[in-house]
Amino acid sequence: MDDFWNPSPDTVERCDEDRPLDERHLWPQDTGKLPYDARCALLQLIKGPHIDESDPLWSAVLNNQQDLSSHLADMLLELYVDAETGIAFARNASTGERTVLKATRSNVMTLLDTIMVLTLRKELQMGGTNRVFIGQSELFEQLAQYRRLESQDQSSYQSKLKASWNRLVEARILLKSDIEDRFEISPVLKLIFGTEEAAAVSEEFELMLKRAQQAVPNQGEPHDDDR
Repeated sequence: MDDFWNPSPDTVERCDEDRPLDERHLWPQDTGKLPYDARCALLQLIKGPHIDESDPLWSAVLNNQQDLSSHLADMLLELYVDAETGIAFARNASTGERTVLKATRSNVMTLLDTIMVLTLRKELQMGGTNRVFIGQSELFEQLAQYRRLESQDQSSYQSKLKASWNRLVEARILLKSDIEDRFEISPVLKLIFGTEEAAAVSEEFELMLKRAQQAVPNQGEPHDDDR
């Protein structure tokens, strides 16, 4: 998840609007080898969080995949492309035991961030190959049971939920749609968490929730005055 947590200004529209007549010689001292659209794709991959098949730069990624991989490798990054899902992104190179500098910055996810991401991923899995949309109130209702893990009143918990939601929107995990109050869940989530990893983390959260419920045996669901 870490490699997707740094939203960047949109590069696609500017590259498309400013397309030069000579795409390989943009200025007198230009020694670059990539065509203009591939350079824009490279820039967008570096800025993050990803390029999907709806972006004008998607074809540039597919047509220049080997060259883009080479340029990213020079910066200790590797290119990941999933043509079936329609997602491409750059991530820190997997170097095994060898220690190298990390090109992308990682931000730590909060407990609620992680729970929200896993819940959204489950929605994606249930949707199969279809596009999946969700509303804020619908998602928050699913996450109401986890308030016990935060030990907070309803108002404070709602504020934390909204903060996590906004971070996912900013990171383009949740994409605005033409449907009022509905956001599309980005298919990139299927790639961030593998099936086994998601299952293991989800199981741990369920155990944490069970312990929290056992700690307060006489307390059922939140009372109406807590809502």
